[in-house]
Amino acid sequence: MLCYVAFYKEGKLEGIYTEQDGELFYVKSQVKSSYDKQADKNKNIYTVKMIIKASSQVKQAVCPCASGNDGQWNHLAATLFAMEDACKKAASTTTESEDELPCTSKPCKWSIPKKRKQEPTTVQAVKFVKHVYGKKEKECSSSATVNTIHNKSKPNTDYNALLEKIKAMEEKTGKKIGLHSIIPQNVP
Repeated sequence: MLCYVAFYKEGKLEGIYTEQDGELFYVKSQVKSSYDKQADKNKNIYTVKMIIKASSQVKQAVCPCASGNDGQWNHLAATLFAMEDACKKAASTTTESEDELPCTSKPCKWSIPKKRKQEPTTVQAVKFVKHVYGKKEKECSSSATVNTIHNKSKPNTDYNALLEKIKAMEEKTGKKIGLHSIIPQNVP
């Protein structure tokens, strides 16, 4: 039994070809001989043929080597061990654990963003500071606010006068002007 396993593990098996027809599996393999002649290596390859039932029972097997006639089934045994090994490997790949999977089959772990140190704020709450190398930082007062167009104080008369001009132009031309919808209608 050990010599059959060694025959398979030595790499004497060149290839296995299978075909299924209902309950029967037709197996053909090419196995090197136990001795290697340097002159013609293709002459030392035997084609083993087997018919196996779905219940894994060997129905018929043929090996053309001389030792196969005497009951020494080295080439057949090597083919069967190779088939068993292939089935075990196929079964183990379907039940691979998370650690054995390649990194491309796992969720991305290499570009996970870091947690934020600060909470999001509005633009008005951000203090913009220009940094110049070698200068000391100026102390900014915490009550400083960003002056936007909406925060600037305009006299109400400017808004009211502009609104009246727009309304007069709309009545004169009969067309709506876009500024009419932008300027607040009720100026305090």
